[in-house]
Amino acid sequence: VNDGLVEFADDAELHEDEQWNDVVKTELRNFPLSEFKDVVDAMSDGYNYLYGIARKGLVVRHFKPQRNLISADVFERRVMRRDGDGFIPSAWTIYAAVKLSPDASRPTAGVIVARGSQNSPFAEDLFVLAEYKAWNADFERVFEWIGRRRAELFPNAPVTVWAHPDSKAVLDTVNRKLPFGVTLFDGDVFAGLTELGWYLKPTQFAHPFNTFGTEPAAHLYFLVPGDQMDAPVKPELPEDDWGFYYARQEARTWTFDDKGKPNAVGGVLDCLRIVTHRFKTFSTPLTEEEEVRRRLPANLIPQRREDGTFDITPEKQQQYETARFYAEIGLMEERGLLENDDEENEW
Repeated sequence: VNDGLVEFADDAELHEDEQWNDVVKTELRNFPLSEFKDVVDAMSDGYNYLYGIARKGLVVRHFKPQRNLISADVFERRVMRRDGDGFIPSAWTIYAAVKLSPDASRPTAGVIVARGSQNSPFAEDLFVLAEYKAWNADFERVFEWIGRRRAELFPNAPVTVWAHPDSKAVLDTVNRKLPFGVTLFDGDVFAGLTELGWYLKPTQFAHPFNTFGTEPAAHLYFLVPGDQMDAPVKPELPEDDWGFYYARQEARTWTFDDKGKPNAVGGVLDCLRIVTHRFKTFSTPLTEEEEVRRRLPANLIPQRREDGTFDITPEKQQQYETARFYAEIGLMEERGLLENDDEENEW
């Protein structure tokens, strides 16, 4: 500083209460004989922290907002017009993972994730629907949050809930009080990190939700409100989860400790790696209705309008019903539920 080798961003246009350059330079020039040492301490801590990240590396790799964040509105237009089940189709698989802490000094966290069914264009993709993070040791509240999000987003889809190994001490209490069971995750602190990295990294395919961008597709997306795509709003309550403030924060700050293990900062992403580890490597099987629709010609399937009605003429309706009849017959025959008498040409 005394030799003029340190540069500061110009603060001349800031309010005088926010103009700290002169104060910082004075303290640095006079250190360690300066009257105050708070600025030097803060800068030293910041340097050590950033150096630690550079030396140890981030736990979660390949996360990139331009690739892995998508607008919830775009998702709804792209996906939901094909299914009237709600925000998430009932045939999709829903997993949740929670990290319960009876100690308020450590976070209680949770994440809810959906995976597409075989008939969707996203059969190998995960969509993170919501996050939860709080320092209050109120582990029952996180399950109330799961219940509310289920009612809002996927009322007809079953949900599987996994608990982080750190939750073992309170899991018996949880299972006695809750109407649905929670299973303890039996993997170690590294289980799921490789899978999480694979889901986040870019592929060779075009991005399905950002056709005008330069980023390729990934296999994992966070659904974010359009007004929080660039900058998330810090939630006032743990349930204010739509902007994924904590997931984005952890993606930049979750590092390994001196023993080479993920440190305690991870909460939301620590839950997410459990989900990616537990999701099967194949997509959800088709329902019987989806099997029938898969056999129909694409030009005969009615398209849903903005008002919820279907765009179909009487002539096309008759063609659709005929095609559907033969599709149902074919499915029944394939499953051995119907015998075909070829000699008499009768069913």
